[in-house]
Amino acid sequence: MLELALHAQVGYVAARKTVDNMRRAGVLVPIRERKVDYRNRPVAEYCPRKRLQQVSGTKCPLREAVATWSVSIV
Repeated sequence: MLELALHAQVGYVAARKTVDNMRRAGVLVPIRERKVDYRNRPVAEYCPRKRLQQVSGTKCPLREAVATWSVSIV
């Protein structure tokens, strides 16, 4: 949250409320947690849901070709 507030050049309270509202609305989804120097507990990293769907929805022709190969049963 502190990093978001500093990057957006807004106050900590405004950043916290905005992220909480966006998470509750489903716009942001937590991706992972990471350890930072300024806290004892790990912090959550968020990603916009649309960007996450775009990344997971990408097609890989080689993966699709290999997935269609049949395995012979001997």
